[in-house]
Amino acid sequence: MSRILRLSRYASWNAADQVITLGVPRLVLFPILGAMLGEDSFGTFVIALGLINIVGLSPSQGLVGYIIRDLVKQDESSQPLLLRTSLTLSIATTLPFTLFFIFGADHLAGLYHNNPGLISLLPWLGAFLLLTNVVETSLTMQRVRRNFHISALIHTLQTAMLFLAIPLYRIYGVQGIAIAYVPATTAALVVSIVSEKSTYLRWPLYSSGFAKAAMRVWPAFSISAFISLSAGYLDRLVLGYWWSPAVVAPFFAAVSTASMFSVPAIQASNLMLSMLGKFERKDQFEKKFYRRYAWFIIAWTIMAFVVGVFLGKPILSLLYPRYIEQALPLWPYAVAAFAISNVPMLCRPFVSKFLSPSYLPALSTISLISRVIPLVIFVPTGGQHGAVLALLIGSAITAVAWLALYLRHFVFAADIPQSK
Repeated sequence: MSRILRLSRYASWNAADQVITLGVPRLVLFPILGAMLGEDSFGTFVIALGLINIVGLSPSQGLVGYIIRDLVKQDESSQPLLLRTSLTLSIATTLPFTLFFIFGADHLAGLYHNNPGLISLLPWLGAFLLLTNVVETSLTMQRVRRNFHISALIHTLQTAMLFLAIPLYRIYGVQGIAIAYVPATTAALVVSIVSEKSTYLRWPLYSSGFAKAAMRVWPAFSISAFISLSAGYLDRLVLGYWWSPAVVAPFFAAVSTASMFSVPAIQASNLMLSMLGKFERKDQFEKKFYRRYAWFIIAWTIMAFVVGVFLGKPILSLLYPRYIEQALPLWPYAVAAFAISNVPMLCRPFVSKFLSPSYLPALSTISLISRVIPLVIFVPTGGQHGAVLALLIGSAITAVAWLALYLRHFVFAADIPQSK
């Protein structure tokens, strides 16, 4: 009973963390901004945020994967130095991207009809990119210790401060929205570091031995994360390249809202990966467990789609009434795509933990190609409908690849015991 209560507490805090981090911005802040800004300005902001998020957390995700895999192998006295090394590497690997967005904003704006809004937004969001990667790397200790409540509280602070975007917009215009991301993430970073000051605020900050160990797995994890994360933002960037920001706004309204039907799978995946931290081999579970988990994945996906289709019109009417006429026809495709995306998300913990890291870039490459090719084919002439169709096709191909790998190595593998 105590174990069930403990798992329930972990799940509750992890779910709260995901709702705070993803749900509140997408379901509260972005709809407010969409109503305030109008199609062109809101579309420009969406494109700018997409350019930042195409890099996103991929540098820190690589290091998080390394920490979760290797921290358990180190004695307790060595673990703080491994974490400080990872934090230093997070800064070093993200800084070049930040500098690119700061000093290359005008060149990127040239790809989008010389949109002046992008020039004002990208430098601030580039700074946010660096800060948020360091924040997420620093919070890995809390994930390993399963202190999900600390992560949730820190993300609550960050999300609450993002609402500075509203008064800052009144003062600085659209640029004020991007400015708000910097103090919000800085505050989260300060609290995260101070909460673990005995770990992070000590010398030395770097170990070449741990750095070399990280670099053996970091590229595979980071490339995988980059390809996976970038695929989720390519649609709005390609759409913005061919069409105006006013076309991007209703597309974002449908897709961003539909993406919430993948959030429960994201938090379940993160929780599962943390729970697998103490296991070293896949044969520590029996085939019956892996087989039941596969059925669970399929059932979860179907449920997400059915619920999503049923709730589409009420949700869009509430959140994006200004864009509903154009967004509603896109909804069934968008919600189907994100329901299907639950499959790779729920397969990921076991693949990441127990299989070779080389599988991740291969799977992510499949995901990227399956998104890029349909985008190139359908967006130039199909606009919003072409983009959402490409999203669905890419999600379906990616899901098939991940599920096939999971079934091959866990359900039908000869080295997994039938029972113990």
